[in-house]
Amino acid sequence: MGQSSRSLDKGFSQKKQIAILDGFRNNEFNVLVATQVGEEGLDIPECNLVIFYDCVPSVVPYIQRRGRTGRRTPGRVVIFVARGTHDEYYHWSVLSKLKRMPSTLRDLGTAQDMGVSQTSLDDFEEDTGTIAESLPPTTKRRNQRVRLIVDSRELSTAVARELARLDVDISGERLQIGDYVASEEVAIERKEAGDFIQSLIDGRLFSQLSALRAAYRRPVLIIEGEQITGLRAVNPAAVFGALASIAIRIQVPILWTRNAEETAQMLYRIAVIEQREDKKPLRTRTAESRASDAQTLEYILSGFPGVDTVISRALLEEFGTLERVFTAEEKELKRVKGVGPKIAGTIRRLLRTRYPKSTRQ
Repeated sequence: MGQSSRSLDKGFSQKKQIAILDGFRNNEFNVLVATQVGEEGLDIPECNLVIFYDCVPSVVPYIQRRGRTGRRTPGRVVIFVARGTHDEYYHWSVLSKLKRMPSTLRDLGTAQDMGVSQTSLDDFEEDTGTIAESLPPTTKRRNQRVRLIVDSRELSTAVARELARLDVDISGERLQIGDYVASEEVAIERKEAGDFIQSLIDGRLFSQLSALRAAYRRPVLIIEGEQITGLRAVNPAAVFGALASIAIRIQVPILWTRNAEETAQMLYRIAVIEQREDKKPLRTRTAESRASDAQTLEYILSGFPGVDTVISRALLEEFGTLERVFTAEEKELKRVKGVGPKIAGTIRRLLRTRYPKSTRQ
């Protein structure tokens, strides 16, 4: 039961669906196949088995689907998870959210005592809540989840599953550069040992890392695996030469991990340093060679502390050119939406700051 996704098939009428549901309740048949319409609103008092054909990343439909069974007598739930696909990430992500739910409910109780309104189940998934700012310091710390922007092609890997277990808030995007973004300055390229050797053979390794270096101030390469030599009959001298070139010429630091669990731990620690300790905003950047003129102008402005893409666009729309932005007075900058005294003052201060001689090469 439920509506078909095919344009020429309208699915069962409401009358037919009600009749099917009545037949299932009355034991006329013992199997009911349904679309997402079966998640909620169905009054079925007795059902001993629920099968999830697909995985859902949201806690709410997960609870609603599972709640179709185990009402009067113990029930069973079976979930189909396709190995090596997004299913794995979705499955572990929702289990992590369920694990956090008891502490979230306790926080809600604290919030209600302090006069904060009740939130919905959907708010459990975001952890950025409206209640966090009104909670005690210990509660706030629990809600300070780190975030990572992850290339969508990495979501099906074991690393994404481990990140979900670490309670990292993952945002999947199709990244042009890098595999993981921890802040506006830090992006990470991850290479399993075999892929590192293959990318060295087919010539894409140095172009990828050069683009990463051009787009982010502090790029990182993580090589994952027990060993890197003796693979694909590549001379170890060539491997060591490539590593030396990456570290010295391209100036990309190299970190080593043995497996996906260690990689996830490393990514988590990088994100903690950037977001909790250094308070760096999380956003992607594009290499200059691939950017349009508009993107390049936004890129330059977003290098100022506190200026993100939205504010940089607002400044450019207001003043038209970088020259006019840079020559504007502080009071003129403050007229732009999102630019307060702190940001305006920082822009003007940095534009007048002389570059220290001691840092020149």
